[in-house]
Amino acid sequence: MMKQIQDKYFKILLLFLVAGLVFALAACGDDDAGTTGDNDEPSENGEESESNETGDGSIDESAGGVLKLGSGNVNIQAMAVASELRAFHDIFISRMAVEQLGTFDADGGTQPLLAQSWEENPEDATITFQLNEGIEFHDGTAFNAEAVKWNIDEFLESGRNELDDIESVEVLDDYILQVNLKEWNSSILSAIAHFVPISSPTAYEELGKEGLMENPIGTGPYKFVSWDRDEKIVFEKNENYWQDGLPYLDGVEIHFYADSTSAEASLQMGEVDGYISADALMARNIEEMDGYNVKVLETGLGGLAIGLTTDSANPDSPFSDPVVRRAVSYAIDRDAIVDNLQYGFAIASNQWGVPGAPSYNESIEITYDPDKSKELLAEAGYGDGFETILNVSNSPTMMQYATAVQGYLGEVGIEVELNAIEDGLYRELTIAAMEQPWEGLIQYNTRGDHDLATYMPRNFSPQATTFGHNLAHYDDMQELYAQIKSATDAAEVEELSKELQRLAVYEYALGTYVYVTGQPAPLHVSVVDTGINEGHASEWTPHSARFE
Repeated sequence: MMKQIQDKYFKILLLFLVAGLVFALAACGDDDAGTTGDNDEPSENGEESESNETGDGSIDESAGGVLKLGSGNVNIQAMAVASELRAFHDIFISRMAVEQLGTFDADGGTQPLLAQSWEENPEDATITFQLNEGIEFHDGTAFNAEAVKWNIDEFLESGRNELDDIESVEVLDDYILQVNLKEWNSSILSAIAHFVPISSPTAYEELGKEGLMENPIGTGPYKFVSWDRDEKIVFEKNENYWQDGLPYLDGVEIHFYADSTSAEASLQMGEVDGYISADALMARNIEEMDGYNVKVLETGLGGLAIGLTTDSANPDSPFSDPVVRRAVSYAIDRDAIVDNLQYGFAIASNQWGVPGAPSYNESIEITYDPDKSKELLAEAGYGDGFETILNVSNSPTMMQYATAVQGYLGEVGIEVELNAIEDGLYRELTIAAMEQPWEGLIQYNTRGDHDLATYMPRNFSPQATTFGHNLAHYDDMQELYAQIKSATDAAEVEELSKELQRLAVYEYALGTYVYVTGQPAPLHVSVVDTGINEGHASEWTPHSARFE
């Protein structure tokens, strides 16, 4: 890719030199000199010559090229069918082919995309969408209200709970759709926008669910070409994309790497132009290389949040006492972990989300305070400490994190044995449907989203999808979820959310939050307008990405 860019600049320089010579010769002749040449003249083989000039005569360097992004060798499950998109990489990659009704902006708000506009009516508990017209799926099927209804219905029928408050979906016109809610939910608009990218219903009928999962057919700027597992996924430009003049690129490729060392070498040799969600050490190394910028997620939205949670539902565990759980929070030095293990490519946080988020409660003063931790342990009857287990993923990054936690807890008298486990066992222990309890502490993975009423119940409610089967539950938290969803005023949502933070993080201390990853994305300086890490971690703007 670097060679292509260098060749392009050489050609541009040559054009300027020739243009300068022509201008000099013209200045020496009469007024008509130099007016016979034209870019629309046929070339020698009878075809029209191509031009890189824009309407104002400047050189357009943004058009064309194939953007190649590296990625860890993750297990991609699907690239389409909304109900099957769960993991970060699945969602990120799918965005090239399938699009949503709306998308997150840099402030976490929802902006129209496939929907032209919407009207929220809390009194009637409805949201009415006006869709953009004249859009086609990659297979030629028309994008309309019936297609959107089909996608939302498919999601609801899958059993996923993110849209549980939807009662029904009603087609009012070819491009007008009404979502009827069981009761008003202030979070449902962003949930529909994020969780339901729109696929072609015709493709689902022809390919089946599994076929569409591996062959995404949507309205996006790029069409799926091929998927060589463990090697790369290839997309090509959608020549009939509905946004005029876009996309700029000829295609996008996602290349998979088994380790960060080979990925770094590939970046250095110009074989790829960037990397998705690099680990902290890799991001630090690439940041020191000439010609690269590292894009970091500042909002926390969609970013992986790392912490600890406990077997609080076990009456025989020391962690059944909220005071002991609170002691764990005071024992951890979050800033040191971010600086020394994440090299600054993360945001320290003592609660769900990141500082500055609308739902972040600044009054929660949980800091690194080992003396306070010991005081709380003594209050709970564990002045002499106790022994426990920390279950942790066996990846190098998480083992470093767990070792640091082991040291901090040891300082206050909690002797921790590390139990390194494979990803499969970690999933078995944490997915609520499997009902497999763990003992003691466990690595707590969640997301840094602002919308607590949508995301917190996925862990801290009897209906939780992860962790909740082994955690204590509290009625006042469940009531707050409902109050936040039914609130119609943003200020009220913010106030209730901050109280929910206090209960979850301090009063009941259900989770010890440590940091939200910045999802660092190294990109060559020639790659611009990707939208990567500018709002939500899994949202980006492949339609506007280009080489500068």
